[in-house]
Amino acid sequence: RTPFFSPDGEKIAFHSYRSNNQAQIFVVDVDGENLSQVTEGDHPFFAFNAEWSPDGTQFLIVSERNNDQGDIYVIDIDGTNETLIVGDATPDTLATWSPDGTQILFNSNRLGYRQMFIAFSDGTGVQPLEPLSTDENSFFGIRDWVEDTTEQ
Repeated sequence: RTPFFSPDGEKIAFHSYRSNNQAQIFVVDVDGENLSQVTEGDHPFFAFNAEWSPDGTQFLIVSERNNDQGDIYVIDIDGTNETLIVGDATPDTLATWSPDGTQILFNSNRLGYRQMFIAFSDGTGVQPLEPLSTDENSFFGIRDWVEDTTEQ
């Protein structure tokens, strides 16, 4: 699930339940060779939605291992140096890197309605964007939102 190309187009990161029926991050070459498991944890939704950093050295992942709340982490591509960036984002959060890798855009209903937030990739803070809508169904797919606003 949720496959993402590496910035150089040589590898694909994805999450799968092939390891003890728990969501874990895997990386494979685009030709299907050299499959490796990046994360290993004991929770049904331990790690998912692994998006490569712009420089290809880290992943942005979501995990529900702590109170099932959808925490956002940054980890090195070998699974080391994990850093909690946002705790309790929301269980079904989606997140993406800024083009320069210094910020993370994510959606959350932490204000009582789904809204966009910016977090700094070094874990130093989170700020909401100005409310674009208070409709719970708005802006669920942040990648669509990012593309729409980039063109304006």
